[in-house]
Amino acid sequence: LKARMEAERLPRGVDPARHLKLGRGGLSDVEWTAQMLQLRHGHEVPGLRTTSTLDALTAAQQAGLLAEEDGDTLREAWTLC
Repeated sequence: LKARMEAERLPRGVDPARHLKLGRGGLSDVEWTAQMLQLRHGHEVPGLRTTSTLDALTAAQQAGLLAEEDGDTLREAWTLC
């Protein structure tokens, strides 16, 4: 589903490896990860009930759903993009 969505949204002629939102490791990868955690655990972790990607990543780390190192890497990637 994610690959199809990105393929359909990527503008023609754009190198996917250089697209900050839809390319590999881009914003959509970080947001997708946060949203999957929200869907799976939001009923039990109130901090995941947010529209902020960075806040959701922090809440997932604090709840032990995301390793510190992984959360830090995702946060850094999102901020860089």
